[in-house]
Amino acid sequence: MNGNKKQKEKLKKDSPGDYELIQNVLNVKERHMQKNVPLRYVFQLLCCYKKDCFHPLCKQGRKQEQSCWYEGGLPLSFVPLPVSDKSRPHGWEDCPKCSPGKCAGHYLQPAEVIALHQAGKYNPQKVPPSKSIKDFFKSKNGNGATESEIEKIAKQIMLPVEEESSDSEDEVSQTCQKRDPEAESQNTQDVPWVQCDICQD
Repeated sequence: MNGNKKQKEKLKKDSPGDYELIQNVLNVKERHMQKNVPLRYVFQLLCCYKKDCFHPLCKQGRKQEQSCWYEGGLPLSFVPLPVSDKSRPHGWEDCPKCSPGKCAGHYLQPAEVIALHQAGKYNPQKVPPSKSIKDFFKSKNGNGATESEIEKIAKQIMLPVEEESSDSEDEVSQTCQKRDPEAESQNTQDVPWVQCDICQD
């Protein structure tokens, strides 16, 4: 199915049953995939419950009871994304968990995120750090970043600002790899994307 038009037409002609099944599966994926989350990190499918959908559960129609993560819990449509903890901000000098001068800020605990959602105050970080950093360098059009710009983007994506400024995306990747292990472990322990995604393409 990832082939060119000619290859797809050959598959359709030689194996019409397989071709139709694959098309139906891809259509279900497109219908059910939730796109209000960072798609690089979260792959979630939820039933659309439309009668013309290929999925057997959808053909049965929508259930009266909403599907939840667990009994009495929040609906499956809620995906807890990172929310920065304003009481433990980037650059916090007196952070008890990070090395001096290395605090890049922290995220709220899962229970606190759920409480925000229930209170209607849920405002998650929907843009992953990788996209923020790429958009930043794209806006620079190949020009080097100033120290103040590096500090601004570091605060935005909650990474520590190193002593030496980085002038390219590659250098930021190296900076990211060399950052303080203690600060990183404390900073990402409650976040769905726990890997340093800046270093990945």
